[in-house]
Amino acid sequence: MRPLTPCAAQSRDEGQYTDPAVVQELLDVQGQEADTRAVTALARVTARLGQLEQGFLNDLDRVDREIMTEAEYLKRQELRRGEQEGLQIRYAS
Repeated sequence: MRPLTPCAAQSRDEGQYTDPAVVQELLDVQGQEADTRAVTALARVTARLGQLEQGFLNDLDRVDREIMTEAEYLKRQELRRGEQEGLQIRYAS
């Protein structure tokens, strides 16, 4: 088999996009890949939001048991809340 010349490669690639059935198949595959990536990203965001919520609850428990001061709690809560807001924006989109 001889190597493809630039013209032969170009005509082969052009043929790939002239057949509507092939184009639809390529679009379907790309759509499925995008859906899979979106679902994976959503799962990561949801998991992280759960971790942040659990962190809030754990810290509140530490304050109740006087392991952590209220000032420390508020500082940690502020950091988590910033991350949480960013994640919720990603979750919504």
